[in-house]
Amino acid sequence: MENNSMEKEIAVPSVEDTKTKEGIEARTKEWEKMLAEVDSWTDAQGTHIEPGIKEVVAGFNVLGLKTKQSCEGHSNERGLPYPWISFSVADEPEERFVGEKSTFKRVAEEKKALLDYDAPYHGLDEETYWEVQKEVVNNEETDEYKNWAEKNKKLYGKTLKAVELFNSTHNLPDNLKLRVSQFYNQGFELASVDDETTVWHW
Repeated sequence: MENNSMEKEIAVPSVEDTKTKEGIEARTKEWEKMLAEVDSWTDAQGTHIEPGIKEVVAGFNVLGLKTKQSCEGHSNERGLPYPWISFSVADEPEERFVGEKSTFKRVAEEKKALLDYDAPYHGLDEETYWEVQKEVVNNEETDEYKNWAEKNKKLYGKTLKAVELFNSTHNLPDNLKLRVSQFYNQGFELASVDDETTVWHW
């Protein structure tokens, strides 16, 4: 997971930005700054972004399109054999549904379990976690979560526009064109692979 804390207006720059010397210099500086920033990002295990996809991740973030996770693809290891990137706005609210945190706290006390939102299943066993989710899923979503999901929706639209522009200006075979997954409140993914063989995480 990329530790992306940079805040920037989501926008797809015009090609006019690179038609002047000043524009090129400004873009170059922004690109170099972003590459340095990306070099500092790590996941929860302290692993840096893989070199085979680092520049692509930097490119999207220069455009203001916030990435969340990425992989360069591994044909002989666990995971997917093609590169992919997931996108999501930073600072996802801890609570999606009204009363969600209080319900988890109550159940954790009943189970005498240590509640940890950073741990898998919040520190509960898997069965208990999903029982709580079933209990709260019919509650209304919090205003904070609704606002966050709306920002993700805007990010999705901007990313689609950028991907459509890229595919229309690059003569690529269908199995190499960039493809974007269906939108979910939590975000979405992008990969360069044949549509029929794409496996999305969401």
